[in-house]
Amino acid sequence: MERRQLILGLGCVGLSNALPAPALAQADPVAEALRRLASDESAIDSARSERERFQRVEGDPAGAQGMSWRRASQTQIAPSARELIIACEVSSQRAYERRYQAPVWPHGQSGVTIGIGYDLGYSSAAQLSSQWGGRISDAAIETLIPVCGLKGADAQAALASVSHLRVTWQQALSQFDNFLPYAVGKTEDTFPHASELKSECLGALVSLVYNRGPSLSPRSPRRREMREIAQLMLARDLAPIPGKIREMKRLWENDPNARGLLARREVEALLFEQGLAT
Repeated sequence: MERRQLILGLGCVGLSNALPAPALAQADPVAEALRRLASDESAIDSARSERERFQRVEGDPAGAQGMSWRRASQTQIAPSARELIIACEVSSQRAYERRYQAPVWPHGQSGVTIGIGYDLGYSSAAQLSSQWGGRISDAAIETLIPVCGLKGADAQAALASVSHLRVTWQQALSQFDNFLPYAVGKTEDTFPHASELKSECLGALVSLVYNRGPSLSPRSPRRREMREIAQLMLARDLAPIPGKIREMKRLWENDPNARGLLARREVEALLFEQGLAT
């Protein structure tokens, strides 16, 4: 149950305004951690170029990560999980409208990116047309098609050719909400019994898969905790899973530019714990 719903159910609408900020933070650590993360735009900027879901994983076939996930799920995730994913891509609506309406290149091996983290470097012309048709103009799609598949320096060089385009917040949000059920479906396909989870727990894993991809490759040391979470889910042994999410921080703990990823893993762990506690 959301905190506001609880307050309304007790007939104490004014209670949340009466509580001091530390009390609210203690009562809802997910909300406080999410607020801190969303306000750190520089951390989000650095983390945007580290999207493992687009990267080839040793031992997996080509294209096993990517964005072409084919099964949409009807299972709902917690609103706070949706907010977490959006915050980690663009911070907030206000930040999006100030900084991200035009196509950007988030550095590294990213491609030109539009909307809420839609990376054209890992999208085909057909996928672009399917996922953005009716949301942006046909002319905009035709302008963007030549940058599909371009990554790294090639994408950086091509950015100027599309920088005049604008994707509004509502257009971006529409595409994101259309794609999110596919991320939920991929999460359910990756982790056994995931559809049985509380919406907070499932949402934490969706955020994880949205960022890191679904690979459980036994040949990749980077995927160790992902494999362990899958085994725990198979056994329906949920209590250790937040710890496994936190253990992933080993991958970025020595990178001064990775505090956004470290913060994301912590919020995911807190969110899973919140689901276990309800």
